[in-house]
Order: sequence, then structure tokens, then C-alpha cells
Amino acid sequence: MWSPQDQFIEAVACSGQFGTELVRKTDTLYARLHTEQGRTIALTKEPVRQQLLKGIMKIWETNQSALLLTKLSSHVVMVDAANNVFLNVQGDQTASNGDGQEANRQAQILEARRWSPPELDNDNGVQNGIDISKAAVFSLGQILWEMETDSVPFGEVDAVNAQRQMGVGSTLNMDGVKNEKLKEMIEQCLSTDPNDRPTLSDLNEFINPEPKVEVPPQPNDPTA
Repeated sequence: MWSPQDQFIEAVACSGQFGTELVRKTDTLYARLHTEQGRTIALTKEPVRQQLLKGIMKIWETNQSALLLTKLSSHVVMVDAANNVFLNVQGDQTASNGDGQEANRQAQILEARRWSPPELDNDNGVQNGIDISKAAVFSLGQILWEMETDSVPFGEVDAVNAQRQMGVGSTLNMDGVKNEKLKEMIEQCLSTDPNDRPTLSDLNEFINPEPKVEVPPQPNDPTA
């Protein structure tokens, strides 16, 4: 239930007509996974994964230079009480009012490094030659791992050191990912070399496989 104290942001729906809707600022995937209040509502993980990949693919097909794809984290993925998924396309661009809000915004920008691929220099923005789609695949791998393990990626260190650890080849503990095929896909997504990662299309096809069409057996041709 909404309360008068709730604050809302415009976010892009990952299903349906892919339009913008008002979503509570507190309804982040991060909050649903890692806060006591957020965990009071059961998270249906498979539909959330499916909606998320469909939304990301729509953004990629619409605008292949979308900066949101380089800033993916469980803080910009929004999940409401009905497990509908949205993307906060404002990200860290949300206007701030006052020193306190600006400090909070800067802290969120810094924390986003925890989901950033090693090749992305967060201090200087997106450099020429960075494959935005492969950067998105890395961040999505972090998010998929996070959803399966209910853990913060490299949560034992701050975000800057988390990104450094990834840059030198440190890996996340996969013991909490029980599905072997999903584990293999996440490991590929988190490859240090972008060329070793699957494409966005490959990842989407894995998460949202096309239903198999059963072809009925053809009767024997009596004229054969």
C-alpha cells in the first residue's frame, strides 16, 4: 500500500507497452533483496529476470548508445509489490536539492562501481572503443548472481575496491547459484575480457527461450 510519505519517480516498464510509469523510489531491486522491509514481499525471481532482460533488449534495440546500459545495478532496477519490473532511466541524473541530497547522489554514483565492468572507467565516463552492450552483459551478470545468492557483489569491501578486485580477476562465489546452466551463463557474463562474454541477444535468449514448437509426425504418403 502507498502512503502519503512515498516519493515517486518515472521509470520505464520492462513489459507491456514499454511506457513510463510512476514507481516508488524505494522499490529498487536492491531494497527487495537486501533490506528487511523489502524482503517482506516475496520476489518471484524468474519472471523478474525475464522482464529485466526484455526491457534491456528493448532499450538496446531502440538506442544502442544508451548510457543507462553502462550504469546498470540493482539500484536502477525497480520491482513493485506485484513483481512488475521497471528501469530508472534517470539513474544518477536525478536532480538534487541541497547538500544532503547531493552527497547522497554522489554516494550512489560511487556505489554503482560495484556492478561496473573492469574496462569501464567511472571517473572519465564511457571511452571510445567500449562495447556498451558487453558492459551491460557484465552488470547483468552481477545482478543475476545477486538475485540468486541474495548477496551484494563483493559486499565485504567498498565499491571502489570491489571494481579493483574484478579488474585483477577476482571472482564471485558461485556456490549459491544452484542452477548449473545459469551458473555457467553468469560466469561467462562476468568474464574480464569483454570478448569472452555472451552478447545481449545470447543472454536474452537464455533467460527468455523461444517456446519449442512440436511438429506433428506426417502420415506416410500412400503414393510413395
